[in-house]
Formats: sequence, C-alpha cells, structure tokens
Amino acid sequence: MADNPDRPVDQAPPAAEPAPEAAPARTQEHGMTRTEPGGDHRAPRV
Repeated sequence: MADNPDRPVDQAPPAAEPAPEAAPARTQEHGMTRTEPGGDHRAPRV
C-alpha cells in the first residue's frame, strides 16, 4: 500500500478501510494505473 500517492507514507492505513467495491473512486483510480507507460491503447475502465 506504500505505492498509494493519496496516502502519506508516514500515516498508517485506517483500521476500517472499505472494500474496493465499496469505494467507486478507488476502483477508478486503480483502473487508470492499468495504463502502461507510453501505452495509451490501454484505456481505464469507467
């Protein structure tokens, strides 16, 4: 989880973190990470 740019590295993850399916914004964020460097042919699923 240290790769998450939205969470400071010095902050511990919340104890009750919601499941990915319970957080639509998170699912979209992970979808965008599927795009490989220089690979715009891999569009995120929205």
